[in-house]
Amino acid sequence: MGNTKKLGAASLAAIATMALTLGSVGPALAADEADLGTPKISGLATVKVPKSSGKSTFAVRFSGGSSTAYSYRATTETEHLHSIQKINVIRTFAEPPAKLKANAKNTFTIKTNQRNSPGKYRLTVTVFQSVTGASGKTASTSKVYTVRANTSVSRKNTSIGGSGKAKKAYTAYVSAPAYQAGGKVTLYFKATGAKKWKKVGTGKLKHDRYWGTSSNAKVKIGKKHNVAGKGGKLYAKIGSVKYASSYKSKSVKVKKVG
Repeated sequence: MGNTKKLGAASLAAIATMALTLGSVGPALAADEADLGTPKISGLATVKVPKSSGKSTFAVRFSGGSSTAYSYRATTETEHLHSIQKINVIRTFAEPPAKLKANAKNTFTIKTNQRNSPGKYRLTVTVFQSVTGASGKTASTSKVYTVRANTSVSRKNTSIGGSGKAKKAYTAYVSAPAYQAGGKVTLYFKATGAKKWKKVGTGKLKHDRYWGTSSNAKVKIGKKHNVAGKGGKLYAKIGSVKYASSYKSKSVKVKKVG
């Protein structure tokens, strides 16, 4: 009878041990949702319009679980806040990397081309978390950045024309990109055979009301300069424009009349 009691106790102990062992190798619990915090954007302040096409990069960092139970993806949205160009605004766009990691620097790319409109933009990045056995979390952050004009592109798309008679006033027409609207135009003239350039007139660029793809200025040059009568060269200096540096246009020939 005593042996039976001893064997019973031993059996109970063995069963308890087995139960604990089996419990330790049972199905793993689902990973907990890890807090993403507020993602941080760095390295994004000013983007310059390229001569043809290009790209800029910036970094996004966020908190979260780093085990294989977690995966992340992101979306981006660019909002136009302000620009000199009123219509046909062409924004830059940001692209997230194919894979994202929590607690690490993730490099995003902004693709640009020469047609992008200088101005202020707001970029919003949203990070999505996927977790094994859980719904995951979402977090967003925003950053305002500036797109600035490329002087070479501005100069390439600036032209000067005009008409007049000898010993009469000369009318010059200056055309520049739409984002130069509001800019001050100063015209300089060098007569045929002269060594120095002379300031001969000023004007202001205004939006093209019909197409919105350019800005234009009509500048009257007084007859005292006798531009058409002397012939020579004209160039324009354009400045005082937000999101763009001042620049000088290429000079154009003025045919001598009379």
